[in-house]
Amino acid sequence: MSIRERLSGNEAAATAMKQINPDVVAAFPITPSTEIPQYFSTFVANRNS
Repeated sequence: MSIRERLSGNEAAATAMKQINPDVVAAFPITPSTEIPQYFSTFVANRNS
């Protein structure tokens, strides 16, 4: 049995970016997609620490 986690659409997009592991991410802070680079930057910060 797998563990399921509920994600918002923005969290799901950031998780997909994490799996792709891009070298560069272009982002513009505009609602409602502002959360995507925020979630992704958390993934990057946790990976590098």
